[in-house]
Amino acid sequence: MTRSVCRVAGALPRNVSLDGMRGVAALFVVLSHVVAGFAPSVYFGDRAGEDAWWWTVFSVTPGFFVINGAFHVHLFFVLSAYVIAGSSDGARTPLLSQCAARIVRLSFPCAAAILLTYMLFKLDAMYMAKASEIVGHSWIERQYSDPNINWSHALAEALGTYYLTGGSILVPVLWTMQRELIGSIGIYIIFKSASAASTRLMAYVAIAALCVVARLEPQNYLCFVAGAAMYDLGVVKRRPPRQLVVAAIALGIFLGGKPLSAPSLSSIYFPLVHFADGMHVTGLIYPLGAMLLLFGALTSPTMQNILSGRSGAFLGKISFSLYLVHFPLLGSVQAAGFVYFGYTSSIALACVTLVYICVVLAVSTAFYALVERPTLGLLRSIKRAHRPQLAT
Repeated sequence: MTRSVCRVAGALPRNVSLDGMRGVAALFVVLSHVVAGFAPSVYFGDRAGEDAWWWTVFSVTPGFFVINGAFHVHLFFVLSAYVIAGSSDGARTPLLSQCAARIVRLSFPCAAAILLTYMLFKLDAMYMAKASEIVGHSWIERQYSDPNINWSHALAEALGTYYLTGGSILVPVLWTMQRELIGSIGIYIIFKSASAASTRLMAYVAIAALCVVARLEPQNYLCFVAGAAMYDLGVVKRRPPRQLVVAAIALGIFLGGKPLSAPSLSSIYFPLVHFADGMHVTGLIYPLGAMLLLFGALTSPTMQNILSGRSGAFLGKISFSLYLVHFPLLGSVQAAGFVYFGYTSSIALACVTLVYICVVLAVSTAFYALVERPTLGLLRSIKRAHRPQLAT
């Protein structure tokens, strides 16, 4: 058997627009944490009615989509599942090797982000407490449950305790890594166990039912089920009507824009939330919206062109690094800028945030070059080492 035949037979070629979607979603997560920490009424609607209407408009309208980090994490999960399903289809790599590679892919950059945060704490460069006191809201300070963490705790986290605990006291966004790893391994197991797409689809239905009935975080794990199922349904191979695609994208944005605060009777979200609450499916609104947006990214040429452009490609390349480093910099760069300058006016806060985002993009680019790219190179070397054995 020639080496060219060893390529994954059923997997789809890399879709750059999906990378772009992941990068844009990561940037929106960054914005959501800035707003939640330093303009809480915009994010939580805490003081709706006390501020000017334009200050709280995001918390009560679909515009919340832009700063809804919770929704974009669900989009991460759906995207990840779709891509992993594509890479698993026909793959001849042993299951244990797939799992080990996934752990390495996630763990090395996470460990570097944990050590970066620990260093910032030891340099007294974190200003969350002072910023929270000025803001009058404790969201950002509460993200660090133990700011006095010692070296042994930091080392333990760097070795991956967040996979077991489902959270991190140094890099709060690492709560997603446990779900990401479980979802990834689940997809690997399904593809190794069933070669037929129809059999895998039945497995997805059974897993979805189990998650809902047993309440195994269905709002998170159904995202992985949906992404993998969309791959096996061959969504990208079909050309649905343009009107259907546009409607799916619009509905996905609408669902992703559902504010966190309870909608009032006059809100356009009141009927949706009232119905979902009655059916006990409120937690599924974001996964459904994420699935619809993925459908749009796979079937809309316009959306693909936008997401695969130069900016989208750049954000997609550094998306994981961006996700990991933005929170340590939020507690240091953004919080320090707010304490010394940003609290004076909305314009000052916007200037501080612009500087913070520039710093995040620069640090993310360096983080990708120094940490993430070498990790990817290591994984490619391991895969190349397996190829001769797989060919025989």
